[in-house]
Amino acid sequence: MKICLVSRYMTLRGAGIGRVASRLYEGLTARGHDVCTVHDGSSLAAYWWFTVVRKPFLLPKHMDVYHALSPVESLWLPEEKSVVTIHDLFPVMYPMFQGAGIGENRIVQWFSGEFFAHSLFKSAMCAAVAANSTMTASQYIRYLDGFRSRCDVIYLGISPELAPMHFPRAKRQRFGYLGQLDRRKRVDVLIRAFRESKTDATLLIAGAGRDDAALRQLAAGDSRITFIGFLPDSKLSLFYSSLTALVLPSYMEGWGLPAVEAMACGTPVVILQDTVMPFEVRERCLQSGDLRAFFDEMAGGLVLERDAHADWAMSHTWERCINEYEALYRTVAEAHRGAAASSGR
Repeated sequence: MKICLVSRYMTLRGAGIGRVASRLYEGLTARGHDVCTVHDGSSLAAYWWFTVVRKPFLLPKHMDVYHALSPVESLWLPEEKSVVTIHDLFPVMYPMFQGAGIGENRIVQWFSGEFFAHSLFKSAMCAAVAANSTMTASQYIRYLDGFRSRCDVIYLGISPELAPMHFPRAKRQRFGYLGQLDRRKRVDVLIRAFRESKTDATLLIAGAGRDDAALRQLAAGDSRITFIGFLPDSKLSLFYSSLTALVLPSYMEGWGLPAVEAMACGTPVVILQDTVMPFEVRERCLQSGDLRAFFDEMAGGLVLERDAHADWAMSHTWERCINEYEALYRTVAEAHRGAAASSGR
């Protein structure tokens, strides 16, 4: 098949969407499909310009299927042979918590919400829509209020390189965070709680983002906290397996990929009780109402169970994810060819 992937990012460094786009491109190309990409990972303003103005001139013609990696990317696509992926509905359901500086500016926040809402309704006109969790799928259907009644669920995969690595029990507990460094992730809450705790442990913060400098300043003076920047896939197993627990204090997660990755390495995952997260992942996490109290309890001898959800997490392979998208592409392409043949085109 001739497949066009349309995404803001096409790199493993480009947040969750970039990871999905990259894995799809690699997997589909390896299976012999003719895959092209249209993308722009620059600034937010440049991205809107790319989406609204430039993209129609960049889209290749005569593809079998077009796949928008988010509803915003569905603008300008030929609806009758397009697939759209919905990762979350944050811009319209929780606009004040958006990252990349959007949630901090009310004008930008309003514009982003309106633009995203328009994109959601545009995506509903496309041949197929898939969400990354049952939570996201149900939120999407409810938001459209009858405008669309079906949204497939296709779970994301995790790196095939992930596996538990067993180390001798460390004398000092080690906690970690991995993800974007912006306000939606509440890494500041994690740092404050850790600094205020009595634990003689280490906190490793992996990732990059808009709030990097501010978070480093917040942690300044506490030798227990270390920032390690972007982690390539080749080092994820080592990072996760070395942790006593992965702590994800986010306001919300459309799926929670780092949580699933950590579980695949046998590492327990801690979230806050008010975190919005799909049930499939949330029920497998330890939920805390007070991270400082959690760290103090761990210092007092609390032991977390390891390897509890490794089998479940490792069942989320990119091969399975790509299989399901490939089947969806074929359904869309065959339906379009059938409709074209019956109309005599």
